[in-house]
Amino acid sequence: MSESAAGLAASRALRRAYEAYLAYRVKQSLFALWDAVERKRRYDPNQPRAPAGNPDGGQWTDGGGSGSGGSGSTRRRPSLLASLAPGSDLDSDRLFDNSEQLVRVAQGSRRVTSPSAGTPAQRMIRNKREGEAIGAIQRVQQIEPGWRPRERSLTTNSIRGEIARAEARRDEAIARWRDLTTREPRSVIEAFRRGHGLETFNDITWPLRKNTVAHCTFDDQTFFGVNSKEGTNYTRRDDYQAKKMRGVLLEKHPEVMNADNIGQMPNNALFHAEAICLFRAARGNGGTLEGKRIQVTVDREMCKSCKEVLPLVGLELGNPTVIFRDLDGTIVRAMRNGTWLK
Repeated sequence: MSESAAGLAASRALRRAYEAYLAYRVKQSLFALWDAVERKRRYDPNQPRAPAGNPDGGQWTDGGGSGSGGSGSTRRRPSLLASLAPGSDLDSDRLFDNSEQLVRVAQGSRRVTSPSAGTPAQRMIRNKREGEAIGAIQRVQQIEPGWRPRERSLTTNSIRGEIARAEARRDEAIARWRDLTTREPRSVIEAFRRGHGLETFNDITWPLRKNTVAHCTFDDQTFFGVNSKEGTNYTRRDDYQAKKMRGVLLEKHPEVMNADNIGQMPNNALFHAEAICLFRAARGNGGTLEGKRIQVTVDREMCKSCKEVLPLVGLELGNPTVIFRDLDGTIVRAMRNGTWLK
């Protein structure tokens, strides 16, 4: 292969790598947007719940006798998102072909890229910077859902100006993220609770409510988990992964899991904040936590079900070392190899 041909092949490989990264970040943003829209569309305080004793007891139902998985309660995703649905095969070529469209959808922009809007290399850089900005903003919004970077006008009406604006938005979001996540774990969870409308630690009603928040960190990444009863931040993707894991553990560990009533203890641990936090961390790390050392802070005492099931969850997620702490930073438990460490 000649040098020029090798250079062209390398350039194309780099472009596909950039687009793969961009498509992945935008996919995360679109899922978050879709879940938010669906929660608002479907919320009805008078909607019936599945009765006690039902495997899905307490969950919303469409009144047809089934649990939250009833066909009448789920709306089809837009066609562009169809291939991104949880559990479906990811059509990477389709993502590459639609990367610029996905960015415009996520930003709410109506800009149409024309051949005169910079060179292909400049458009690729702009798309990459916009993807980085979206990802950084989304991370901040895990803690402060209403946070937005300052609006900026283009310094020049050109693609260079668009790149500069995306970089400024990205850098502002990164700075805000560092400010939030370098605080003590108690303060980070307090900020998350305040941002999501949950009771804070000084609220007299907090001990009476059942919402729990878990905060985990590794490799300069931060994730939060809530239990399934906290309806505003618990998503369909969380529910999907919890139920999928339940099926795996029922098959592999029938001596621990409850096969007679799959919605009861100890299976319910998979819908608790600790497990949801680990699921989200794995999703943010390519689906595995292999080789990771993870710190998890939880604002309530660990329940009996979690003590039985969490080591098995860790084993399925790549067998990381997971250290659980209370709000004061004291190590409560640590797990690896499917068991609790002594």
